[in-house]
Amino acid sequence: MLIAEVGLNHFGKEYEAFNMLNRLLETKIDAITFQIREPEFYSEKFKNFNLPLSTYKELSEITRAGGKKFGLAISDVSLIDIMEPYCDFFKILSKDIDNTEILNVFNNTSNDTEIFLSTGNSDYCEIKDASDSFDRNITLIHTRLSNEVIDVNLKSMKIMKILFPNNKIAFGNHCRNLNVVYTSVGFDPSDYFFYVKDEELKTPPDDLHAIRLNEVDKFCENIIQLQQALGNGLRNKTSNTIEGQL
Repeated sequence: MLIAEVGLNHFGKEYEAFNMLNRLLETKIDAITFQIREPEFYSEKFKNFNLPLSTYKELSEITRAGGKKFGLAISDVSLIDIMEPYCDFFKILSKDIDNTEILNVFNNTSNDTEIFLSTGNSDYCEIKDASDSFDRNITLIHTRLSNEVIDVNLKSMKIMKILFPNNKIAFGNHCRNLNVVYTSVGFDPSDYFFYVKDEELKTPPDDLHAIRLNEVDKFCENIIQLQQALGNGLRNKTSNTIEGQL
């Protein structure tokens, strides 16, 4: 899936959340996520960044009616069961990778609700411990919490596929150079997570690594074409010709 992450880039403004959603529904994305953080997070500069539960529920209904999947990256353990009927999938934030309580709650959600676990800056041992705590299939998201190219470490996806053969491996981008998402296609991730932002708003929380809404559709089309370019690895004789050549 191509998953557009609104996260908290709506600034806690309901009209902006619906604006971003409606614009994303017109693109080639497959799914949309919003983020609900733990209660203590909403203080100081993020004091007004939360939305009412009724708003998330309405966002879910509109997303599904528009033919896309709806997900939440959620850290408030008390809301997981409440919001599960409205979610096609959950994303576990990397900060919770060793949070036994929240992992157990996610483990007990319906098998129809897909679980993605962001691995952030964790090492392979921490990832294994978290993965082993589930008695159901989950998808691991390779990402690094850095905006710098040197930290992306895409080759880790190849190793993760060997170490965790029972888990799908997705890619989540935090790099300011968005071309790394295109490069990740060569490692055949199961899904792509990328943040999006309204180009008319200044400095949202995930600003440096977010794609402008007016560029999302082209971005998705490029990923789709690059996936097609990978082919199936077989080399058969064909009758392909290049236009203008005999």
